Amino acid sequence: LAVLQGGVIRAIASGGGETPPDAREIELDDSGDVWITSSRGVYRFRGHRYDHFTTRDGLPNDSCWALLKSRDGSLWIGTDGGLVRYHRGHFTSLTTRDGLPDPFVRSLFEDRDGNLWVGTEDSGLTRIANGRVETLGEREGLTQNHVRSIYEDREGNLWVGTNGGLNQLRDSKVTAYTSQDGLSHDYARVITET
Repeated sequence: LAVLQGGVIRAIASGGGETPPDAREIELDDSGDVWITSSRGVYRFRGHRYDHFTTRDGLPNDSCWALLKSRDGSLWIGTDGGLVRYHRGHFTSLTTRDGLPDPFVRSLFEDRDGNLWVGTEDSGLTRIANGRVETLGEREGLTQNHVRSIYEDREGNLWVGTNGGLNQLRDSKVTAYTSQDGLSHDYARVITET
């Protein structure tokens, strides 16, 4: 972990705890702690110390990918074993037993209405709202079921990047864009608006 201050990059030294072997995503929580997903669990950097959380602490799998801080202050973690919510010091898992269509969670997004969107590796896009779990996939028009990125534009349209192209969700309708429509490549990893 490093910080850029005044044009100078400096490594942040750990005063203790195991350091992450890799960093997949990083998020800052409401307390100012830095959270890091990795191939060996999730890490919290607090002060000058790393705390390491794994399946021993309630994660369904140690391979952690996606990370999102939602409006209520919860941290959502996408793992190879399902979705995890960290709230007020406790981990709660949502897995295929709870209605998640795929245990491999690769991307997370909270839209302006507070819906949680979950991008999976093989089962498309899942929306979690008001205790309900709904999934959109290739059958509903997505270019591919491996969802890499999720973004909401200024107009409230949801954009979904997959390994097969870019998809726009507007009024429950999916419009797909691929290299045949002008994309330079069908692999859509990052989406932003200018």
